[in-house]
Amino acid sequence: PQPVQISGMGGGLFEGNVVVQVLDAGGNVLALETTTVNAPDAGSGREGPWSVQMVIPVKPGTVGQIHAFSTTPADGSVTTSTSVAVTFGRSIEVNTYIEISEPLGNSVLNESTFTVSGTGGGTFEGTVVVQALDAGGNVLAEQPTIIDAPNAGLGKAGPWSVQLSVSTNPGTIGKINAYSPSPVDGSIMAASSVNVTYGEGEAVKSFIKITEPTKGEFRP
Repeated sequence: PQPVQISGMGGGLFEGNVVVQVLDAGGNVLALETTTVNAPDAGSGREGPWSVQMVIPVKPGTVGQIHAFSTTPADGSVTTSTSVAVTFGRSIEVNTYIEISEPLGNSVLNESTFTVSGTGGGTFEGTVVVQALDAGGNVLAEQPTIIDAPNAGLGKAGPWSVQLSVSTNPGTIGKINAYSPSPVDGSIMAASSVNVTYGEGEAVKSFIKITEPTKGEFRP
């Protein structure tokens, strides 16, 4: 991270000392620097400006505060302080999505074990859950996977792939569904699906048959 300049004014401080802290939203100290008021006789309490350069090792978009204070030499208690709420860097909006690239929609899956693959991004910890469903929405097979990309856990996009095994009657109509659940309540953050047929059904032979009248029977 690039250093950030933090500056202000102060006066009436012991030896002109100023302590600057960078805190996260929970009050944890992320960085700390000490400086002095830049003024003649600042040590005697004169007023003047102060400034520090600080490196703040946090993820962009983190909420926190800058806290500046001065302490007494007697017991280290705070004599005066000030703080401002800040956001460290601009967070990048991540588009949450999942797409299935294989199999294609309306494919016939002739093998009982087949590959489902696609791309995704912005999912929690890069998680994708892939399901094989029948026409009634019943789960025939399910397999979780992780997006294969550096920092996928931080929302980066990339490919994913799983193998599913389905045991059902040839010709069964169904759907391949891929989704990412929310870690908060399990709701679906993003999803994609394609219609498929699990195996070739038996061919139906064309025929016509007369059932009435029967052979040899005559009806005027």
